[in-house]
Amino acid sequence: MKFTGTVLEDGTLSGEMAAPRGPMKWTADRLKERAVPRPASTAASVAAGSIVGSWTLSVVADHAIPVGLAVEGEGEKVKGTMTLMGADVALSGTFVGGALSLSGEFGPDVTAKTGMSGAVKVSAKMKDDGTLSGEFVMARGAFPLTGERLKDRSTKTPATR
Repeated sequence: MKFTGTVLEDGTLSGEMAAPRGPMKWTADRLKERAVPRPASTAASVAAGSIVGSWTLSVVADHAIPVGLAVEGEGEKVKGTMTLMGADVALSGTFVGGALSLSGEFGPDVTAKTGMSGAVKVSAKMKDDGTLSGEFVMARGAFPLTGERLKDRSTKTPATR
């Protein structure tokens, strides 16, 4: 695999990875010390949190698998697009009381790119710190997942160096 990238003005990286199954875009932030989680809040405040936006999920099978997730919707009904190994999977479901439940099917084009087929389900709870913790279920089994909301990078421009 070959990674190419650019350092952006805010110090993050953005680029593309050439892989056997085709090119994939990537972004990276320098690791920072994580903030101490806030004290536990009420269930109502977690439920009021929004799931809408772009997320990066880490699914742990025999190794960590990065998965992109874009969620949109209003109220309890949500839909999303999961990007896995360069392939997009349409998902639909609910976000109720801080719990996300999305499901869909690996289509023929996804199966051709990834070798994965059948149903897929993402179930996760939004934690007090705004991250996700849950499970990724597919034909091969159920795997733990964690997720973080991506920062908005729409106004960033490459740094000149």
